[in-house]
Amino acid sequence: MLSEKISDLGLRSFVAIDVETTGLNIYNNKIIEISACKYINCQLTDTFSKLINPDMELSPFISNLTGINNKDLSNKPRFNDISGEFVEFIKDLPIVGHNIQFDLDFINKELDAKFNVYNQDYICDTYFLSRIFLFYSNSFKLSSLCEILDINVNISHRAEDDAINSAKLFFKLLDVIGQVDINSLSVLNRCIKYSNTINRKLLNNIICNHIDSNTNNINKNYYSERIPESFFFTNKSSNKNTSTNIEDIFYNDGLLSKSIQDYEFRENQFNFSNDCLKNIENSGILIAEAETGIGKSFSYLISSLLTSKKVIVSSSTHNLQNQLFTKDIPAISKSIDADLSSTIVKGMSNYLCKTRYENIINQINEYLDKKEIQEFLPIVIWSEFTKTGDISECNGFRVKDNEKIWNLVKYEAEICSTENESYHKGCFYQNMIKNAKKSNLLVVNHALLVSSLNNKNGLIDENAVCIIDEAHKLIENCREQLKETIRVSNIQSLYDSFVLFYNKIETKVETIIFDDQYNSIKNKFENLISDFKVFSLEFGTQLLDDQRILDYNNRLDIRYKINSEIFNSLSFDPQCFLQVTDKIIKEIESVKKDLNVNINSSEKMIFTMIINRCKDFYEKLKIIFNSKDRITWATIYLSNKEMKYVTFHSAPFSIKSFINDLSMKFDSLVLCSATLTINGEFDYFINELGLDQYVHEKMIKMKSYSSNFYREDQTKLFILNTNLDINSYEYYLDIFKIISKIKSDINKRTLVLCTSYKQIKILKEICLKQNDQLDENILFQDPNSSRQILLNRYINNKGSILIGTNTFWEGIDLPSDMLELLLIIKLPFSNPFNPIVAAKIDYYRSIGMNPFLDYQLPETILKLRQGIGRLIRNQNDMGVCALLDPRILNKKYGALILDSINLTANKFSNENTLIYESKKFLGC
Repeated sequence: MLSEKISDLGLRSFVAIDVETTGLNIYNNKIIEISACKYINCQLTDTFSKLINPDMELSPFISNLTGINNKDLSNKPRFNDISGEFVEFIKDLPIVGHNIQFDLDFINKELDAKFNVYNQDYICDTYFLSRIFLFYSNSFKLSSLCEILDINVNISHRAEDDAINSAKLFFKLLDVIGQVDINSLSVLNRCIKYSNTINRKLLNNIICNHIDSNTNNINKNYYSERIPESFFFTNKSSNKNTSTNIEDIFYNDGLLSKSIQDYEFRENQFNFSNDCLKNIENSGILIAEAETGIGKSFSYLISSLLTSKKVIVSSSTHNLQNQLFTKDIPAISKSIDADLSSTIVKGMSNYLCKTRYENIINQINEYLDKKEIQEFLPIVIWSEFTKTGDISECNGFRVKDNEKIWNLVKYEAEICSTENESYHKGCFYQNMIKNAKKSNLLVVNHALLVSSLNNKNGLIDENAVCIIDEAHKLIENCREQLKETIRVSNIQSLYDSFVLFYNKIETKVETIIFDDQYNSIKNKFENLISDFKVFSLEFGTQLLDDQRILDYNNRLDIRYKINSEIFNSLSFDPQCFLQVTDKIIKEIESVKKDLNVNINSSEKMIFTMIINRCKDFYEKLKIIFNSKDRITWATIYLSNKEMKYVTFHSAPFSIKSFINDLSMKFDSLVLCSATLTINGEFDYFINELGLDQYVHEKMIKMKSYSSNFYREDQTKLFILNTNLDINSYEYYLDIFKIISKIKSDINKRTLVLCTSYKQIKILKEICLKQNDQLDENILFQDPNSSRQILLNRYINNKGSILIGTNTFWEGIDLPSDMLELLLIIKLPFSNPFNPIVAAKIDYYRSIGMNPFLDYQLPETILKLRQGIGRLIRNQNDMGVCALLDPRILNKKYGALILDSINLTANKFSNENTLIYESKKFLGC
């Protein structure tokens, strides 16, 4: 029983606590509500809950978030008035909470040294426990975790409810921890003993008590059901003597009809597959617009299995990559009884190195400080269960925020040399590479495709075929992969690696000369860090002078040119950073040469890795501050309108040379997507790729494959006719009227697509002003939302409305009644202040073309078609699409947009017309 387990852990009695505050900054904000819920034998027995007068005004955001307003607090006690009662209530009981340090820091500040809650030696944090043991979760918000674990929750963002929800989550987490064997927990305990006190006593008690569910009743499938089984899939043909042609597969009495329920022959699915096969045989380039509904992945995968050539399939989104590897490829290979070996391939920096990981575990306090150890813990449990070593499975560990930690345990080519076979025993990356080399079908993403062209990893055969799905994202993904980025933390990471390594080998250094060299390098690094920080902040300040900083901005991307006058007014010239970095590299190389006789082969490889990273940084500096043919910009990160740090970027303006390399590297190419044409023409896509200039040897074929949908019968298109300014508050009020009317009168699943988080924020504020609290079935995306969790909530309720932005415009499949109404707030024009967009606008002007008509509008049309494509996913779907941007009707370019949509447009001026016609069309 859980109560017995809790008692064995020393948690027969504990308190779950939560606070609500005026803001997140402990120095400027105060508590407005505090709750402590006492549990005995897993039962809630008593509650302490108080509203607190903070002697300061609440912001509208906090009032909207919590439902607490200034009037509620005006006659309430100050914290000091209730502090004694609170301390008496919690006494010396163990404390449980979600992200507990936030709460304890605020409480400690308010107690003003009269009582130190951190003196409680038994503190359990469900946030960190979840990141460790629910590492697969898409979100670690309290509400999201409760949803994942099927916990019925009360209203969130009130202290008492969140305290109770934290306790419920805690009980569930103890059950999950019961699925983990003692050996894995022991490794965790070895690490946590060097960390802070939170969760340390709990984990120690779990191990010491040898919980029965751990020793005797371990559910070994718990994690295996939640993470991938392998990066390798194979299917062996049962009849090797029978050759299969494409007709035998697709026709109504063919192989697919015998293995797929309700299969029906689709002429264009067959035609696309046949054309793919011919293109492979003829070493050509096929550019295909294959509309939603034809089943294009089945088309190109089947043609891939009918060729003897190695095939690489590249996608933009992880969703499609996973769908291809885990669903489509196994289903097709079994259906057609094909011999197949397939591997899902990612770049080496995605994989854990077991040997480096073990090295860190054995000396963790020498490599990581207490805070870093806390961040490292999710890797510990994940590493015990992963079959692939791909860190993307471990959502509890944030690679971008913990660059230093991941650099210590990830696969490194310099350290993990291919000659060292014993070192590679059980190596995730090398095992993946070995499987990939013997596979005839590889699944990659566009970013890896770009990097693979320059790598000699043996993955691409001379006569290999490349099939690029989601080709409309290829240009964007290529530019992102070829982008170079630097910031102060990159130098800090290099410095930390060097100092850490030198400290490890210091005992082997016998002469004072090496210490002098070390100090020289160390000083240069420290000066480089300090000077680059000053340079970054000065540069950012200059860029911000002409910028309008809005409340909702926490980052600004500002374009600049490398010959800008800004550089003349700064304390440092970027060229001096190149000179210093070059000196550091030469001095480290000199030290390595002198130390070669004192260090072992493993240490030599680590030293080489540090040198190579320094060289990479040098090259990035050179590209970002010296290359004139690239787009350069700075990202300025802000908090409360104050600059925190600056990141510098450089990206190629054109990717045409990459496309040329792509066409030369592969024997044949297929580029496909549901949206590649503008009014039936491929010209825009071809020009953007540069195929018109670079490809001369290969035959290029362009073809559209329409679906067998009856779009006019299946889709009802409405366009809002209004004179309101689309940026006015009144416009958003009208939009929310439409949303509310759909909710009350139609009550079917509705997707509302916005083009920015600002639009979502305005709609949410209107919703809160018109209602006491948010309707739980109206889901608002925010920058920290998990897309998958939002989708799950949306799908699980028939009348839900999901208001989302960029991530929902493509890559989601919502057939049948999963989506019946689609609202698009504004036309998805790219932000003209985006550095890459601004550079392309300048380019089109420079060559005498109209940047709006020749670039911005085609981009918008393609994205709009992607958004509309969410609505009809199969022949049985019926749906209403309402375009709420009146510019379609009152601007000249609106006609071009309507022509590209190819649906009859119905104007409406008020929500009642839309509701009436929609209900009639949907039959409700």
